[in-house]
Amino acid sequence: MNSESGATKVCRKCNERSASTSYTNRSGQHSEPVCEPCLDLLKLQEDFGWGIHAMEELDEQERYDEMLAWIDAFEAANRHRDQGNWLARNAGSHRAFVLWQAERYEESLAECEKCDQFGFEDAWYRWAAGSAKASALEGLGRHDEALAVFEAAFRHQDARFMYSARHLMRNLVKFSANAGKPVDESWRDLAKAIAADYEVELPVRPTLAESITALFELTEDKLSSRQRTEQAKKS
Repeated sequence: MNSESGATKVCRKCNERSASTSYTNRSGQHSEPVCEPCLDLLKLQEDFGWGIHAMEELDEQERYDEMLAWIDAFEAANRHRDQGNWLARNAGSHRAFVLWQAERYEESLAECEKCDQFGFEDAWYRWAAGSAKASALEGLGRHDEALAVFEAAFRHQDARFMYSARHLMRNLVKFSANAGKPVDESWRDLAKAIAADYEVELPVRPTLAESITALFELTEDKLSSRQRTEQAKKS
């Protein structure tokens, strides 16, 4: 739909409400028609993202208390702008990660469990949450639970995120190894699907874990089907 035909533009963010304004990011490299509620959410997301990026120096210096203080302060100051608990989820997930970096595993696990209550935007967020929670459990030496938590989250598959699934298969290998277990054969079909997405065959190795590791190395410089499609659109 376009304005020249007299049709009303639909918000590019929610794909539901009419676009009454436009959003342009700070760099000025991207602009899209959006509705007013989504405009404020996009600004909130960008503000939070820039703030997290600005903390890189604190991260490098392991100044974790200062990082946690910034997250807490940002969330408190912007809670009124939160829509659908986006800020609550993302502030919580970053807080859990910083606590994990600080080796405060009990607190990291508690933060992960709090985030679970807000639900997940999509499969990718569910995978990330499961991985974070599993990492906290591993820090506490609870390796069997870590594997179970990660697998439960990762079984919610979505073909749109095959590129991310490729990366997270390495976590599956790691969590399985730390639990002293082989990668369950039920994951072979997913490994084959990832290989097909990159137009290669799943390497044959003595164990599935070794096949997955070899697949990751084999596809290191290749594009997924989604990346190939996006590249084709630009050319």
